[in-house]
Amino acid sequence: MSSGAESPKNLYLGITPEFLDEESRSICPLLTPSPTAVHFRHPLSSPGYDQQHSPSSGDTEISSLPAALCTRAEKSPITETGRLITDGLEGSSSSSSCSVMQDSGASAQLLNYFTLSADPSAIEKGGLKSVVNLLGLSKQAQEYSFVSWNWTVIRRWCFWGVMSLAVACICIIIGYISTIPRRCDPSRSWYQGTLIYQIFPPSFQDSDGSGVGDLKGITSRIGYLDRLGVRGVRLSYIFPSRSYPEHFQNPENLTQIDHTIGTFKDFEVMLESLHRSNISVVLDIPLFPFFDRLKMKSDEEEQEVKHVIVNNHILVSTTNKTHGWVSERSEITDVLLFWLNIGVDGFYLEGLEHFLTDELFISQIFEWRAILNKYNQGFEKILICSEEVVKSLTKNMHTIANAESKLNVVMKSFDLINVHLDPFTNGVPSIKEKLHEVQNGVIYSKPGYPWVYWTSGGVDTLRLASKAPYGNVTMALLLTTMALPGTTGIFYGDEIGLLNVDDEQFIDVQHLHQLAPMHWSDSPNSYGFAVRNIIPWMKVTPSRLSLSATQFITQMSIIKDSSPGLYMNAMWKNDRLIPNSEIRYIDENVLLLERNYPRRHTFLLMANIGKEKLMKDFSSHYYGGVLILDTSGGAERYATFQDTQLVPGQAIIAKLDK
Repeated sequence: MSSGAESPKNLYLGITPEFLDEESRSICPLLTPSPTAVHFRHPLSSPGYDQQHSPSSGDTEISSLPAALCTRAEKSPITETGRLITDGLEGSSSSSSCSVMQDSGASAQLLNYFTLSADPSAIEKGGLKSVVNLLGLSKQAQEYSFVSWNWTVIRRWCFWGVMSLAVACICIIIGYISTIPRRCDPSRSWYQGTLIYQIFPPSFQDSDGSGVGDLKGITSRIGYLDRLGVRGVRLSYIFPSRSYPEHFQNPENLTQIDHTIGTFKDFEVMLESLHRSNISVVLDIPLFPFFDRLKMKSDEEEQEVKHVIVNNHILVSTTNKTHGWVSERSEITDVLLFWLNIGVDGFYLEGLEHFLTDELFISQIFEWRAILNKYNQGFEKILICSEEVVKSLTKNMHTIANAESKLNVVMKSFDLINVHLDPFTNGVPSIKEKLHEVQNGVIYSKPGYPWVYWTSGGVDTLRLASKAPYGNVTMALLLTTMALPGTTGIFYGDEIGLLNVDDEQFIDVQHLHQLAPMHWSDSPNSYGFAVRNIIPWMKVTPSRLSLSATQFITQMSIIKDSSPGLYMNAMWKNDRLIPNSEIRYIDENVLLLERNYPRRHTFLLMANIGKEKLMKDFSSHYYGGVLILDTSGGAERYATFQDTQLVPGQAIIAKLDK
């Protein structure tokens, strides 16, 4: 820096920096920047910038700007033409702070902060541009369009929009939570682990005073079925015969309804009413009696023409001794299609075990299954057969042609296998034997195979109450059947201990003695079966229990329907079915059945099906639990099993401690 005197060329109108007053110095404190401790490269000090704005470039107008900023003279430093009057400025190390202009970096910094302008507003401010211009805003605030927007309305819309979005999110979350099931129970089909009620229509309820039960009578008792917890009604023998109902086993065709019990219109009304109550309808199809009779005729004749009425059309087919099953196959298929079109939900194929040796057995079963699958439409149509089909194929694996393939098609095509229990004839221990046989047999060999359909009564067996060793043990047996793994079947009247007909006047129809009319009241004449004191077609018999006893069936249905440990037939683990039931104790009178399921309460059934009172300590098996059902009263209480007493016919369902 030069130490000489200030050059007149660098002064503005003769005013030197040494004579700046305090106010003038205070407004430009950046005129004397301190040198940086290290080398600092300012963004504006690029070579191009230095070449354009360096004071050494000969642009005396720009190089003399700091002098103008440092001078606040009374006269304007601007000429009439708007240009600066510069006479040159010589820097000196001992001169004022304005000598910093000798440093090009400092000049660049100053130009970054201050700009001399010739507009009037800048002149009034001593040559400085306004702050707005320094920020790059060339317009006034009122000139922007958003300033004139209705911000009051915008703020309201934004507020309520955010609030609405928050409320919508909360509602979505609440709706999602409300749809989440409270219990994560395993799913099942309508026929699995439920109660199916078998009805012989002529003996259930007479609605027209004919003395014979009918379809309208069934419709009038749907409320009773619903209270029991029934999810399926199995109708047995509704087809016409020469003397119906006395000779119901000999139907003349399988696509008609005997006029004694009603018309197709009555059937459709009954079907619709049952479906509204979430009760399905399964129809018994007597294959063997019907088609065996035709085979007997074909043995006598080389060929015969048979007429079958289906949908009011006569179908003609031929049969002979060699290929009898071919015509029967087509007719059975037509029968199934006929009832499926009406709305039936399943079929019990009675007598199927008589056709195991037929060479078309496999293709016929496949055809029936395919037909039912076409009619599923979100609601499964089912096939049921007797355990005799499975037992015969299993025992005669080497004597029946393609027995293994036939067994395989049965397991994959049928939904329920009927297993019959008869502890009053075979003894209470036979229940354990039958359960062990089922769980270790082919039914439990693979997942997806049919469920067990447990029954203890039926059209062709004696009444339970007539075989029971003691009064009300039928209720204990029914509750035991409902506690077994699988689906339960109850024959009408067994829930009230209905007895067989025992009268010499009816000795000629001894095969019908188990088909006594159902009780609906305490009236001794017909017990509410018939109207206007009409004598029923079959003699009315007393019952061991009253209708009030059916409350235990209702309670058991509710408990089972909500408990996977009771309605599931097994546990599926590692592609294997693991039984979830075990009989812990059994003798000639009493059995203890345990049912369990993962992460659920274990249930215990204690039932006295014999004729002797039991007093025993079961604390070595179980300590205690909550009694949720007790046929002798006293349910909904906690009990221990040190001194357990069970009278004949008593059954207890306990929810054990975890």
